[in-house]
Amino acid sequence: MTARLGAILLALCAAGCAKQDLIDGVMKSAPRPGRGPSTVEGFRVLSGDTHCHVSPPDAPWHVSRDLGAVLGLARDEGLDFVVLTPHVRARFFADPTLREAFRAGHGELQREIGALGASDVLFAPGFEYTDHSYGHVGLAFGDALGVLERRTAGELAARPEVFFEDYRATGGLVTVNHPAVLPIPSPFAETGADLSFRAYHRPTAPYPAEIDWLAKNADAIETFNLGITNLRDRLVLGDLEATARASQQILDTRIRRQGRRITAVGGSDSHGMHLRPVTWVLARTKDLPGLREALRCGRTCVRSPEACAVRARALSESRWHVVGGSIADDRAVLDLPDEDAEVFVDGAFVPGTGRVRLIAAPGGRCSTIRVRIGTSSSGTFYLGCGPAFAECD
Repeated sequence: MTARLGAILLALCAAGCAKQDLIDGVMKSAPRPGRGPSTVEGFRVLSGDTHCHVSPPDAPWHVSRDLGAVLGLARDEGLDFVVLTPHVRARFFADPTLREAFRAGHGELQREIGALGASDVLFAPGFEYTDHSYGHVGLAFGDALGVLERRTAGELAARPEVFFEDYRATGGLVTVNHPAVLPIPSPFAETGADLSFRAYHRPTAPYPAEIDWLAKNADAIETFNLGITNLRDRLVLGDLEATARASQQILDTRIRRQGRRITAVGGSDSHGMHLRPVTWVLARTKDLPGLREALRCGRTCVRSPEACAVRARALSESRWHVVGGSIADDRAVLDLPDEDAEVFVDGAFVPGTGRVRLIAAPGGRCSTIRVRIGTSSSGTFYLGCGPAFAECD
């Protein structure tokens, strides 16, 4: 769909339809992912979404469907899991009124999920920490209500980073959402908003303590956002790869700069009557602990599942690692499901063809390997990075 068609749709919407109707209309024509493996090296491949809104707790004027509708959409589209991320305001934990509103909304969401009972779709209750000055961050799998019980508003106002430290200590995972969405001029007012994570673009600027902590400790980065790709990139830029390419570059850079694991994930960022699988994980079990462990260890691929089948091993070993694995040697053998797969080392494309390829760490240093098959992008393999990266192997 071109920018011209997007302008036509915008004009039609102005003549009588709601903005969410326009978005749903465009999103229903978005490409669907291909087919991938059901298992890899004994791991189950689960499809899902790590960034999905729901009302309540989201405001009904901002999100047009409830949990029951999310469940119906997830089943229709074949999702195994959904991480629910209703918006919460920045520093809500330091304001008594906002704390109580969060307690009520998050608690009710947990109860609604519990009332579903055993379900073919896993739901993880989370939230999107929404700081319009610095960026958006998704949180899930931790005990936010427990943190609020232990920490007073005054305590967290004085040291806001403590909320995130404590949340992560309870098992929480932190994801930086749409980190590369900088303002662009267009007929659509929404594209003028800066939705990026500012600390990734201006790393030397002074930031509040919690933003600095998030920049240094986030567990994952959203490298594919379904809504951004099929609205902003498709309608305005005419380049479906623009934001995904920039987001992946941020991930590659942060891993090398910080010397630690960071997981690639995808999110639909859906606010309406559309949903798609955008993240695939290699999980030991289909339950929330299995999902959390797969995400923490980076056993993921995004946008489409084909790259989940990639395996790698050290040249001197016979054991195969799945995506997210750490290869102790500085040379790796890649087993690729497609002879035309694209391989990237430290973010740079490495020319080559064939199902089996030998990859070396440049200069013997700790390096990252990522594979792209069609639109599917694997998470990261770590090559020659030492014992600190082997915790998930």
